[in-house]
Amino acid sequence: LLAHWIHRISARILGRQAAAGLYILFGALQLRLTVWLLKPDLVHVHHLKLDACMCALADVKPLLVSTWGSIRPDEREPERLDNRWRIIRLVMRKADAFIVERPILEERVRTLAGREVLTAVIPLGADPSRFRPFAPDESKRLRKAWGIPEDAAVVLSPRGFDPVYGHHHILDAFAQARPRLARAAGNLARGLD
Repeated sequence: LLAHWIHRISARILGRQAAAGLYILFGALQLRLTVWLLKPDLVHVHHLKLDACMCALADVKPLLVSTWGSIRPDEREPERLDNRWRIIRLVMRKADAFIVERPILEERVRTLAGREVLTAVIPLGADPSRFRPFAPDESKRLRKAWGIPEDAAVVLSPRGFDPVYGHHHILDAFAQARPRLARAAGNLARGLD
């Protein structure tokens, strides 16, 4: 919270670029202090974004990074690095291990890191033997309790509201499908991240 207010105030005084730098540095200092106080066995962070950047700047160890959605196997570094690529480079140099969602990304991580680095694959998706639709009776009971008509199509897309998730594609697909559905109910829920 303190970093947020420092960022807002400094943005008015110094400008957005300098304020962003102060925000990142202050966040890294807070992380370093927190790690020093708590002495965690492992620090884990999702995505190659500002929180991962702050962990790398704070030099927290061991640092485990889940890259989910942050890198693509066919993407190449631009000749002139933007902020996103500066973060990727820094985190790749500093992290101790990575979790990727596809086997093809293991080699991509090693290439970006410029070294051998511990990498594990954890595929995205659900195990259908453990996660399956409700039994028809349970489904009817829940629809009634939630006020959803029995013949309505329900679309649930739980995720964080970050552009990388492509919400516009989901909403466009729903808008195209809706005229073909007798009754439709939609729910776009924010994830717990």
